[in-house]
Amino acid sequence: TMRSMRSTTTTTTTCSTMALHPLTLMLLFLASMSIDFFYERTVQVSHGFTFNTATTSIHHHRSRTNHHQYVPPRHFNWILNLSSEDGTDNDEGDDGIDAGAADDYFMTSLKNRITEMKDNEDVPKIPLVVLDCMVPRQVLRVRLNDPQVVKVVRHQILNETPIFGMRGTMKVGRNGDSVGEEVKEVKLKKGVEVEMLQKPQFTEEGSVLLVVKARRRFEVISEVENKEKGWTDATVKYLNSKKEEEEELSRNGSNDDNSDQMCIARAILKAAELTTLISEWIELARQYEKRPGQIDLLLRDIGNVPPSTEPSERAFWVGALINPLPEMGVATGIRPQLLNADTAKERIDIACEGIKRSIAHMDKSDPLW
Repeated sequence: TMRSMRSTTTTTTTCSTMALHPLTLMLLFLASMSIDFFYERTVQVSHGFTFNTATTSIHHHRSRTNHHQYVPPRHFNWILNLSSEDGTDNDEGDDGIDAGAADDYFMTSLKNRITEMKDNEDVPKIPLVVLDCMVPRQVLRVRLNDPQVVKVVRHQILNETPIFGMRGTMKVGRNGDSVGEEVKEVKLKKGVEVEMLQKPQFTEEGSVLLVVKARRRFEVISEVENKEKGWTDATVKYLNSKKEEEEELSRNGSNDDNSDQMCIARAILKAAELTTLISEWIELARQYEKRPGQIDLLLRDIGNVPPSTEPSERAFWVGALINPLPEMGVATGIRPQLLNADTAKERIDIACEGIKRSIAHMDKSDPLW
């Protein structure tokens, strides 16, 4: 109807050019342009998305919900409470930081910088900090007052590189096993590159409000303490699950049950079994939420479940699910073991065992503690 109106208006303007007053011609022309503009720009807003009917592009509107008090993991030494001092909730975004405080232009510039860096996989060195052990896809919303971390964050932002390396620690026995009577805490050789999702907020007390998401895994090749800057720089090798699994498949081996090819096949079959377990875990975990909406926010953070044909990625996803940040206390920690595992089968075995034990704990058939 709009196009026919525009066509009629245009025809009228053309046929009557010689008979109409110039002012009338101008008004008809403007009316025609207005109809065309309205047709091209008509939009429909539904469920938080904007649909441009002219281009069918989709834009997501940031939703704003109340943020409940952030309960820190027991092993954290930093201040993690982002609620107001009187204990009441703030009118802030899901991430605990005022959504309007983020400088969109600033963060867009930094994200472009990240894209440029990822085009070059051979990043020689990155700042490395020891915080919590994270696996890809996890989001950490935290307030830190560790001077070293604050320095790293400030330096990376000033240099328009909003990423740094993060690794955790793991308790091992005297012989290097993860269990044993005599244990010590060691730094993991594998970690993740984390990306700042929002512009950090530095406080007068010397702390920083930070929202980071775990991206690529890496293995530390070498590390050097940078005394001048006050932190450790590390040369890392980035790891890719797909390439690792392809290398397993390409290795020469027999057709026996222990060959790399058969291990990958079994990992894929076992990864498919996780589908039912994941649904069961989510249903049970909703009863153990530390704050309303915790599971929904967790699922938004980690995204969709990778397919079973990508067993390593599915295993990491399960680790992010059952060991969220902050911890829910319904599962044993499997993130360090997942990062240290060398094969797809090892990773999927760890994930399956972890989620099964968590389910048994929550349905009270076999409590963990």
